[in-house]
Amino acid sequence: MTITIVFQVFAAPVPSKVDTLVLTLRNHHAAADAADNSYSYGSLRLFSMGGGSELLEWDLNKGIVKRFLSSQGGSIWSMAANPASTKLAIGCEDGCIRIVSLENDTFLMERKLDGIKARVLSIAWGPPTPHQPRKMDPAHAFDSETDEDDERGWIDTWLVAGCSDSAVRKWDAITGQLLDRMSTDRSRGERTLVWAVGVLS
Repeated sequence: MTITIVFQVFAAPVPSKVDTLVLTLRNHHAAADAADNSYSYGSLRLFSMGGGSELLEWDLNKGIVKRFLSSQGGSIWSMAANPASTKLAIGCEDGCIRIVSLENDTFLMERKLDGIKARVLSIAWGPPTPHQPRKMDPAHAFDSETDEDDERGWIDTWLVAGCSDSAVRKWDAITGQLLDRMSTDRSRGERTLVWAVGVLS
């Protein structure tokens, strides 16, 4: 096993801070098939946010901002990529989680989930479930490409988020509906800010 560490400095277009960085795979199918499980700069995408309302994507080869996307919901407080590197969830000031599509090198606002009356301070995706293959149609019995897509497909089931109102909430990733809410203890009557959440498989 070989570990290579490369340091590079990226200059922001204006003086700013970086609160969160997220790396995703550009093509998770190709990366999963790589014989040595190694990744080059070209196979990775880097996203950052710094407390404002813009999400940035960086060009890893040039070390500059490649493009940016407005949150459409005020300041971004949290973000997380799904296990397949096809979607990015961002938690916004207005209490909504928004889903950004990353498929096929896109960087587009896809939709938003049910909103709450609190800031979304942390996000984690639940483990995906395998996509159920479609029943074989005799007319397409030799369509191996369709079969391959079905075998590789994974479906995101839910997301969990830590919020500014002493609660952890769970959303359905498909319908966008709020599923569950769990309250946390308060200290001396003050709200507990849930700054981090994690999910086990």
